[in-house]
Amino acid sequence: MKRIVNNVSVQQLEVLSRELQRRTGVALAGPQGEMEVRGFRVQYSYDEAQQTLAFELKSKPWYVPQRLIETKVDEFLAGPGKDLLEGKAVKNS
Repeated sequence: MKRIVNNVSVQQLEVLSRELQRRTGVALAGPQGEMEVRGFRVQYSYDEAQQTLAFELKSKPWYVPQRLIETKVDEFLAGPGKDLLEGKAVKNS
């Protein structure tokens, strides 16, 4: 599963990173890298010139359906993630 988010400024990336850390305990470690949270390994890269954030799920626990992950990521990007990028406050979850 790979997703690309367009029109992400450096400031918006910082906000997303803080929210990610609040939710998972792990923040983005620079413009590109890999992170693992609870058995989910994700590779990410940010292109400042293109203002794009790309991330790809590299591995997951065997018992978690791929479709469930895709649904949760898409819901976040359409809801709280979108709100964060627009500078709106998000609900705790």
